[in-house]
Amino acid sequence: MDFWVRSGGRPGGLGCQSDSHADRGALFGGLLGAGTGAIVGHAVGNTGAGAAIGAGVGALSGAAIGAGQDEIEAKNRAQIEAQLGRQVSTGSVTMNEVISMTQAHVNDDLIVNHIRAHGMVAAPGTNDLITLQQCGVSPRVVEAMQTSHPPAQQTKTVVIRESAPRR
Repeated sequence: MDFWVRSGGRPGGLGCQSDSHADRGALFGGLLGAGTGAIVGHAVGNTGAGAAIGAGVGALSGAAIGAGQDEIEAKNRAQIEAQLGRQVSTGSVTMNEVISMTQAHVNDDLIVNHIRAHGMVAAPGTNDLITLQQCGVSPRVVEAMQTSHPPAQQTKTVVIRESAPRR
């Protein structure tokens, strides 16, 4: 017998493939709301209704909060693109992009937020640190490059084979 397990590199194998904060907020808000609603519903004698109402309220609230985060990221990206005079690629940030943003006088706060939101392709090595300093990248931005989380892991499919029951 085969079991197929999808794991997005998150605890418990739960994952949301969307890059949208609104989508992830709706998912996790709905789950949290359903759990909370079920507990409250159970206390008043209607677990199912409580879970359904909680899921709806949680999903709407999570989506609204996530949409706000998406809007902030879009504004930051637009400011960076305006200062660079070109589009900024989606996905992880490269060292050359950080240098370009610095040389275009993009505010350090915007660069740091961009790095935190998208992660670095790779952490800077020794020669990279020298280059970054020579190019005028601030220590604060370099620190963000060094401490940013790597890009989200791709979803992996794992096959677990269960042996036949012993008799």
